Amino acid sequence: MSAKVQIPDILRAIETLAEPTVLRWNRLEGRPRSPDFQRAMRAEVRDAMWMLCRQWQLGEFEGEDCGSPVKARLHMRHTPLTDYAPQEDAATPIDVRQPLEPQAERRTIALDAGTQAVALDIRLALGRRWLAMIAADPALAGYRDAYIGRFQVDPPDFTVRKDGLLEAHREAAQMFAAAAGRCLDGGKLLAHLRIGAASDGLPGLSPGDPVALALDALGPKLIAWYARVFDQPKAAEAWRPDRLEYAFRVDAATRPDAAQFKADEHQLGHIDWHSFDIAAAEPSGAPPQAGVTSTLLPTPIQFDGMPNTRWWRFEDGRVNFGDVKTDRVDLGRMLLVEFGLVYANDWFLIPAETPVGSVSDVRGLTVTNTFGERIWIEAAGHGAGHGWRGWRMFAMSPAVAGGITTEDDGLLLPPSAVRILEGPPLEEVLLARDEMSNLVWGVERVVPLPHGEGKAGAETSAEMLAYQKRWFPVASPVVRQADLRYELMNAVPEHWIPFAPTHVPGQQRAIRLQRAVMLRAIDGDPLGPQKIRPRTSLLREGIDAAQPYFLFEEEVPRAGARVTQAFRRTRARDGRVITWLAAQKRTGRGESSSGLAFDRILPSA
Repeated sequence: MSAKVQIPDILRAIETLAEPTVLRWNRLEGRPRSPDFQRAMRAEVRDAMWMLCRQWQLGEFEGEDCGSPVKARLHMRHTPLTDYAPQEDAATPIDVRQPLEPQAERRTIALDAGTQAVALDIRLALGRRWLAMIAADPALAGYRDAYIGRFQVDPPDFTVRKDGLLEAHREAAQMFAAAAGRCLDGGKLLAHLRIGAASDGLPGLSPGDPVALALDALGPKLIAWYARVFDQPKAAEAWRPDRLEYAFRVDAATRPDAAQFKADEHQLGHIDWHSFDIAAAEPSGAPPQAGVTSTLLPTPIQFDGMPNTRWWRFEDGRVNFGDVKTDRVDLGRMLLVEFGLVYANDWFLIPAETPVGSVSDVRGLTVTNTFGERIWIEAAGHGAGHGWRGWRMFAMSPAVAGGITTEDDGLLLPPSAVRILEGPPLEEVLLARDEMSNLVWGVERVVPLPHGEGKAGAETSAEMLAYQKRWFPVASPVVRQADLRYELMNAVPEHWIPFAPTHVPGQQRAIRLQRAVMLRAIDGDPLGPQKIRPRTSLLREGIDAAQPYFLFEEEVPRAGARVTQAFRRTRARDGRVITWLAAQKRTGRGESSSGLAFDRILPSA
């Protein structure tokens, strides 16, 4: 056995490898002598030196000469929202107690479509409400039959030919027939109350009579009840038929700097700060409001799958950053993985309360660390040389007008609804491109019937065609001697509404889509071919006013667009229930083919 070797300078021997018998180990691990690993996985701590070695191995002794934040002072300024304006109309005071979704998305509920009564369910609800109001007063209860007789539900008439909006559909006609003579048409009564008094035309009453005065006093209450149950726009709607989107803005008039925020492409859904862009506006010149200074305690951020820096603790396993598949050009995922694995414990959170329906600005933030140092914190992307394209968490797109870019660092917190319930669609239109016919078709997949429910467009169009043919005798079949026949144009289902490309005035190449019309040609009809009008309010834009309807061509991509209209329901901050009618646009299902063809030679059989 050789003699013991004495090495005077062990550190120099390790660095220069002067002695081959001196080795460096960078792994400290147990070597179990049993196939059972249960005890080894316990990570039992035997002595303090073993623990210190583990901490040294994991780098827990490497200091970065920086302290942890222990206190923060935040100075914020909150400016309440003051106005709301649909599209480019005049602004009106905004009610921050009511969610913004009903104010922006609500559409008018039409109780009459031309000469045809619609929404029988709502009309009957209005009638029941009025009868209950007069039944509460014994002096007025005797006028129940008088109101039913004057404002009665019109029954369907199958003896003469009409437009067929009611008589062509059995379920709707049965509902009107059952209500005729028995129920009060609240729609007629509501239209009368808006231009006259409730007692007008009732037998045995004269102006100034106590009973007439009592009835007249109930009229405004019925109008207020209808406005409370169904929230409808009091001025212009925010819905843009040419874009199939909502456009509106909110203002903070008491804010000194840029105070307008616009949402030009809202397609229904939750409204939050990211729904808005900054609108170019002149500074209001209002004096800045006093801010609020708060002293807060920073808290480390934690998230699912966050790596634990202590070796004896394990992650929850709900997020596995090690299983993220990235490519060399996938910078977004690599940044996410780097944040989660490297800088996870470098982020702290301080709570900042902001009032609903306001614009909040951080005016100052100082942080005190464990060494007693006070550090002034600036917002990310702040500074003259950073530019508006820099990264900021809650930044809205700036406004550019006249070569001037208007930015805003404020956080907009609109009064949004927490949860919204949506009913079945009353209307559904599928806008699809047909490259063979070079048209865009508005396919009415769900059509509202007069009794207040929706029905499949294919069924309603077939029922309408059968109703129109019912008035003409069946023609004797034509005996064809030739084997071939010539067809000028074939038929398209009546729930397919064409949109033809037209030139935009003043431009050479730009086009827009204009609603066109198909003809219903029935053999023996003395009126000749009749124009087929759309049944949904989404496509009837401008028909009652004899105006054309144009749609921007880019709103119907190759995938098409699906537009629905349904009732929505939510609660305000005070617990009040709000119901409104809203439209929504979604992505379609690709191109379609109507089968429209011209000048064809077909077999006679």
